[in-house]
Amino acid sequence: MKKSIVVIALVLIVVVSLPTLAKVRNLDVNIATDKRSVHFSTTETFIISDRYYVQFGEVTEKLGLRVDWDGDEHKITIHQLNGMRLSAIRDDSVWYINDLPYYYLDKSFFIIKGRAYAPIRVLLEPICQIQFIRNEQTDTIIAKENNMYYRTKILSEDSEIIINYKLYPLKTDFIKQNKEVFVPLREFVELINGKLEYHQTSEYSSPEIKIIPSAINKEIALYPAKNQAILFNNDTKEEEIISLTQKLIQRNGYYFIGKNDLILILQAEEDWYLDSDVNTYFNFEF
Repeated sequence: MKKSIVVIALVLIVVVSLPTLAKVRNLDVNIATDKRSVHFSTTETFIISDRYYVQFGEVTEKLGLRVDWDGDEHKITIHQLNGMRLSAIRDDSVWYINDLPYYYLDKSFFIIKGRAYAPIRVLLEPICQIQFIRNEQTDTIIAKENNMYYRTKILSEDSEIIINYKLYPLKTDFIKQNKEVFVPLREFVELINGKLEYHQTSEYSSPEIKIIPSAINKEIALYPAKNQAILFNNDTKEEEIISLTQKLIQRNGYYFIGKNDLILILQAEEDWYLDSDVNTYFNFEF
C-alpha cells in the first residue's frame, strides 16, 4: 500500500510540474509534403531538454495520419504518410520506427488532462527535413518533404546500418580503430543507390575513388595517398577540397572510411540523441 502511494505521488509531481515548462509564446509550424501543405500556430507547448512537445492532434489530424492506442500496453502507434509505423510506450524513453529503436529521449510522450504530447521533431522527421528558426517572440518550424534525403544511423556493435528507417546488415564488418568506426565504402555507396569507380592512378599521384550520387549532379573523389577528397558540382563547376581527419583503411581489397569523414564528404547534417551506441544520426542528400 505504501509503495502504491509513493508511485501515485511521484506521478502527480511529474504531471503538476510539467506545465511549468510551458512555452508562453507562439510556435509556428509550416509543413509541406507532396500531398498537402499545413500551417498552424500554437502556444500550448512544453520544452523538455530543449525539445518542443506538442499535442499529437496538432500534427496528426492536420496531416491525416491514423493514430492507434493500445490501452493494455499504453502504446501509441502513428501510421505515417509513407507507410512507416511510429510507436512508443507511455513513460518509456524510446520511439520506434518500424519496430526499430530510433529516438532515445528523456520522455517518449506524456499525457495531461487526457491529451498526449510528443516531440514535434519525432513526429515530423520520418517524412520531412526539419529546420528550426528561433527568434525572440516566435519560434518557427519548417518541415519539407525531400525524396533525396537519406537519414542514417550506424550501429557499430553489430555492423549494421539503418537507412531511411530500414535495417541493413552489412556483409563486411566495420573496423574500429583510434576511437573511430570505419565503414566499408563500396557497400555503403551501393546501399544509397550510388556508383563507385576505382582508378589506380590519377593526376594527384594517388589512386582515385570516385563516388557518383544517384539523384544529384555532384561527384565525390577520394585520394587515399593524399588523404583528401574533392567535391565537384557538375552544375556550377565548383570544386571543394576537404582534408580527411583519418586515413582510409584498405583491407582485403576493400576501402574503409571513418564515420566522421563520411559525414564530411557527404556534407551531412549530424544529430545527437541519448543513445547507447554511436550516439549519432546524420542526414544527407544523394
